[in-house]
Parts: sequence; C-alpha cells; structure tokens
Amino acid sequence: MSKELFQQTEVSGSAYSCLTNFEVAHYRASEGYKNNFYDIMGDDGTKKQYYTTMPASDGDLYFTAETYYQEMVPSECITGTSTVPEIFIDLYKQGVSTRVAYQWYDDQFARYILVGASSYSSGDVYNFGVQMKEWRDFPSAHRDITVSVYSKQTLEVKDANGSNY
Repeated sequence: MSKELFQQTEVSGSAYSCLTNFEVAHYRASEGYKNNFYDIMGDDGTKKQYYTTMPASDGDLYFTAETYYQEMVPSECITGTSTVPEIFIDLYKQGVSTRVAYQWYDDQFARYILVGASSYSSGDVYNFGVQMKEWRDFPSAHRDITVSVYSKQTLEVKDANGSNY
C-alpha cells in the first residue's frame, strides 16, 4: 500500500479502520535486491533444512520464512479459532553445529534474520532451518511456507536433498 493511499484511508476512514498494522520489513529493489526463494508445499510441521552458497560478498542478506498473513485464509475456512501459525527459523553458517541466529514468532508479520555484508565471504554456506511449530487449526491444504533470501545476488535456495524447488 502506498504512503499516499494510506494517508487517504486515514482521512476518509474507509479502509483505515480495517488496518491493525502497517509494516515494511525491507525493500531495497532500487539497490538491486531481489528475492531468492524456495516454496514448501503441504508442510507436515517437521523441521527442514535449506541452504545457499554465497557466490560473492555483495550486500546484506535477509533470511526469512513466511506463510499466510492473518485472515488471508478466512476464519470460516479454518477448523478452529486460531488463525495465526507459529514459526521457528534458525540460521547456521558452514554447517549446522553453530547457530548464528534464530527467531520464534506468530507469523503475522514479516520477520527476518539479517546478515551484514561484512559478515560473510564468497563460498560461505548458510543453512537455514524452518519449522512451523504450530499450524494450529489450518487445514493441511493450506500449509505452505516460502523460504527466501533477499539479496543483491542471484542465489539458489536448496533443500537438504539439493533440490532448488
């Protein structure tokens, strides 16, 4: 939503009362940033590992995992009363023995793990663990997650078997 449209809705009250939060996680397209992603379809709730290898040291890296935002799947399509999944993400560098960072949150908003440009080198491998800790009442047909790395570089996000989608 553009700033101008947001201001219009605030003044007119038309859609403003429907907005509970307005948040920009990261948007650096003018600097050459793009999403490199892997889609998990029909997630079963077990922890999965994904990885990417850095071809160069060029810009910050934003690791994230996202699913449906609150009410994207309407409440009447959910079997119970819980409408916000809970997700756990963690990041490892050069293997899975030393965790660099992690996040555990209700997946209502875009959350990410930031790796600064000075923190990695060409050839570094980042392993990214993703687990939907609680799908709550979401039917199995709607259990999809997008794992992505927002970066200046063109990266391949691969699963543990080496598949990139």
